Amino acid sequence: DPRLAQEPVLPGFEPPRSKVDVPETVGDAEAVAEMRRAGAALEGMEDLRGAIKKSLGWLLIARAIKLVVNAVATITLARLLEPRTFGIVSMAGIFVGFTKEFQGVGLSKAAIRHPDTTPDHISTLFSANAFASCGLCALLWVGAPLLEIIFREPDVVPVLRVLALGFLVNPFSSAATVIL
Repeated sequence: DPRLAQEPVLPGFEPPRSKVDVPETVGDAEAVAEMRRAGAALEGMEDLRGAIKKSLGWLLIARAIKLVVNAVATITLARLLEPRTFGIVSMAGIFVGFTKEFQGVGLSKAAIRHPDTTPDHISTLFSANAFASCGLCALLWVGAPLLEIIFREPDVVPVLRVLALGFLVNPFSSAATVIL
């Protein structure tokens, strides 16, 4: 009934017009102040929700772009290389991709989340990432002959060793990411 929606619930009572518009006559001034703080917190939560939605949108766009670029690169390699050569690159790529999961061990994300990142933190991050990256590069370099045994393909060794050198670039990008 539209008539009920227009009439106040209690005679003489006007509901607050916003979350923080609480009349002083409700009761204790301390309770009113608490209600206003809660209203301000709710408004802050709405801002946070908006920021989260916006960040998730950008993250989704970035992942989609990365997926498209990877698909285009894979299709291009498949068209340019002979099937045997493409298979060799794929064999090496499996191990490089698996090893990349251990690179950085989340230090960059921890430094980004730290509220007061100093130049000392960034220097330590760079050193730790450089050490981990060199170790992973050496692991792939030394382990490359194992792939030759597993796949019975001698040409996979030089390809894996060249791809392993890419690990030496990561410390520079991780420090820059934290600074940004």
